[in-house]
Amino acid sequence: MEQEFTIEITESYKKSLFKELINSFPKLDDDYEYRLSEIERAYNLAFDAHKMQRRKGGDKEPYISHPVAVAKIIALEMGLGTTSVVSALLHDVVEDTPISIEEIEEQFGNKVAIIVGGVTKITKDSGKTKSYQLETFKKMILAAPKDHRVILIKIADRLHNMRTMEDMPDNSRQIKSSENLFIYAPIANIVGMRVIKNEIEDLSFRYLDNKEYLNLKEMAVKYGKRKKFLFKSLTAKLKSFFVPNFLHLEFETIEKSLYSSWIKIKERNTELLCSVHNFHSIRISIGAKKNDKKNIRQIAYNLFQEITEHYDLKINTLQDWIKDPKKNGFSALIFDILDEKGNQFEIQILSKENKRIADRGFLPLCKKLPDGFKFIETDILEELDANETTNETIERLKLSINPTKIFIFTPQGKKIELPKKATVLDFAFKVHTEIGLHCVGAKINDKKTLYPCSKTLNSTDKVEILTHKNKYPKSEWLNIATTNNAKKSIINFLNKKNETKEHSKTDKTTTFPYKKKLIVDGTFDYIASGCCNPLPGEDCIAYQNEINKIFIHKKNCKETEFLRASQGNKTVDIVWIPMKRNATITSVFLEGYDKVGIIEDVVRTISNDMEINMKEFWIKAEEDIFKGQIDLYVFDLKHRDNLIKNLKKINGIITVNSK
Repeated sequence: MEQEFTIEITESYKKSLFKELINSFPKLDDDYEYRLSEIERAYNLAFDAHKMQRRKGGDKEPYISHPVAVAKIIALEMGLGTTSVVSALLHDVVEDTPISIEEIEEQFGNKVAIIVGGVTKITKDSGKTKSYQLETFKKMILAAPKDHRVILIKIADRLHNMRTMEDMPDNSRQIKSSENLFIYAPIANIVGMRVIKNEIEDLSFRYLDNKEYLNLKEMAVKYGKRKKFLFKSLTAKLKSFFVPNFLHLEFETIEKSLYSSWIKIKERNTELLCSVHNFHSIRISIGAKKNDKKNIRQIAYNLFQEITEHYDLKINTLQDWIKDPKKNGFSALIFDILDEKGNQFEIQILSKENKRIADRGFLPLCKKLPDGFKFIETDILEELDANETTNETIERLKLSINPTKIFIFTPQGKKIELPKKATVLDFAFKVHTEIGLHCVGAKINDKKTLYPCSKTLNSTDKVEILTHKNKYPKSEWLNIATTNNAKKSIINFLNKKNETKEHSKTDKTTTFPYKKKLIVDGTFDYIASGCCNPLPGEDCIAYQNEINKIFIHKKNCKETEFLRASQGNKTVDIVWIPMKRNATITSVFLEGYDKVGIIEDVVRTISNDMEINMKEFWIKAEEDIFKGQIDLYVFDLKHRDNLIKNLKKINGIITVNSK
């Protein structure tokens, strides 16, 4: 029986879709117009090439609707011109139809051919690479110096895919979302495309953890209502300090993405959105007639001085990106103030030109290469190591955008570069993997004091790493390490260690039900990954490696993000079925009042009342407050949650969680 479709591919549909595309184009400068005849030729070629294809999911609308939607994003939301629109219309024809890149070049020229070639995926069968998803990304980055529009069209392509993912299989949505957070959102951030970066992050967050997404979205609405009046009042007062007509000032309130706010909430070990003080920020755009950098900088400093005369400046919050712009070209003065009631607000002061750059990453139809793309060329590609993995390239790309790096010195005077907030453990692994694996702490700046692996380093510190042959990594180290190099080494060690555990025998294996969920019922062996110590009952994924070993990770594990982004076809969601109970190690974190008998109460609850075996217990007290961590063995998620519930009942315990 022939399938019926909601939208039929007719000549009438072809004409109306093209008219819809043309009507979406923004009004450009008087000296620039879209070359409509060239765009129409590209549209006709793409329409005929994709004529027999339908999109996946939903009502399976004609596939041509996708390249047209990407072309709209390119024109309307990015403000790009004819070559970009043509390339967007043709971006899938080489990958999905018999048309070759040579035909594209012959009909539309070398520039369009370079862009289309740059965004064409490496398929599973093209080459021996196992991580074709990441290799496709690397191919795109390598094509960027030839024409930076390769990256823009790929980001627009991914944005439209995410906007239309509702009816796709859940596993596909999870894989695409992980790719976004691991690859495309960071790239959009690097080139300064704040608006699109935020949307990609939030759409991905929605599909990766819908419960947390909806919870935070509801929280943002309630929080926004409470903040609306405060921001309106503050903005009115700020306007009264200046002469807006002379400076042509514009005021607006901008909002962080839900995803980036969620990351900050997790880092601060809280559940409250109000802990992210800059979820909303007030942006002041300067549109003075004399719009040169020197004048803008002087006006920004004058505005800063005027504001801080009326409001208290929060110490150590001033960031002067006007004097020293970020590598992606972002230039602004950012600082936090406190109102008379102690409410904290972030203020951003920048030029109208930099406002456009801050939102889009570049000026529409700009003649010169935007700074974000120059940065990819000079700082990323020139340092590209032939032996470097694609994962390492991406992590270096993400870390390199942070202009606040620190330089640490070995006792011999060797300078080592690390990102801000790097720890002793990061430094140890940077010196040598074996030193990192056996690190117990460090001496800093020739002081006699011994510092733990978790100690955060400052630029110009001289660090001597202390090691012990019997010291080895544990899963908590992943909360200490900040660099990819350190995390990767820790995860490799923990996974190898886990392979020797009783439940990791390889005599019983199973075949993955790709695109379906894997039922874990005790009939086959798996490895509970040491990087996150997943418990039966938790939201987890399974990954099957080249020799068919199955590893289970929590969904919120950083390794899960990488696995789904790089080898999503080898990952599936899992369903836990009650089985023979094997104890699994987990970590519980405590905070409370340091009172007599508190430790005894904790130990009694764990060992006597719940009959749970502890592996390790440490506690640190500062004045009247204590913090502690307990590594113990539990059977499943329910068992762990009951333990947490009972620990919370102890008088003096404030918070208990298992991160």
